[in-house]
Amino acid sequence: MENWDKVELYILLITISVGAGVSVLDFTGLLNDINWLKERIPILTLLLVTLIATSLLIGTHSTRQFIKSILPSGAFRHFKNEEETTNYILERMKKAKYKIDDMTLQHSSGHNPYFNEIQYKQYIDLIEKLSKTIKYREIIFYRKGSQKWRRLTSSAGSNYQLVGYSPQPNDSPVIWNFIIIDDEIILINEKLAVKQSDIVKYFEKYYNTLWTSAKIIKVGMTNQSQLIQ
Repeated sequence: MENWDKVELYILLITISVGAGVSVLDFTGLLNDINWLKERIPILTLLLVTLIATSLLIGTHSTRQFIKSILPSGAFRHFKNEEETTNYILERMKKAKYKIDDMTLQHSSGHNPYFNEIQYKQYIDLIEKLSKTIKYREIIFYRKGSQKWRRLTSSAGSNYQLVGYSPQPNDSPVIWNFIIIDDEIILINEKLAVKQSDIVKYFEKYYNTLWTSAKIIKVGMTNQSQLIQ
């Protein structure tokens, strides 16, 4: 057992012990007889929440290590920084064979925060070129005034499809920024590329769920580019 796993185990044992002990005392009515403990319930609650949060944080590290251990050689690739990640995306796009699902979310100005100016031009040029031969789908947060989308709705190939997703107040936030190229997913914020069928299928389902609940801007003969003017 690694050190991280031991720490996580100890934290969970402490959390369970303290939580179970206080619960038993409260259930049996004995807590009312222990004033010093009763008065410190808010502090104990805060302590338990802190312990749980710490366990989750450590668990993230352990999960990454676990994923690395179960994936076959070559299925998992970690990048040093965003520039290396985006360079890989561009190279991978050039080799795309049958489809790309893009959710590299952008700022309201239309500027993509992940690509530098040179990379961004290459990225747009590639979309225009690729969408003439393969299926290219893109989900955006529904915003007006993007130069990129105004350009693509008129100049991209017939296989380019664009929808706008408008989160509702009760929706869970969309936190993933990724692009699926054929059978590989690249998680931009995490600087990871994963080529494993089950993981890719999971994100494809996630992508398709957002797609079906989004508003069509350009799909086939439907072109509602006025929505982003």
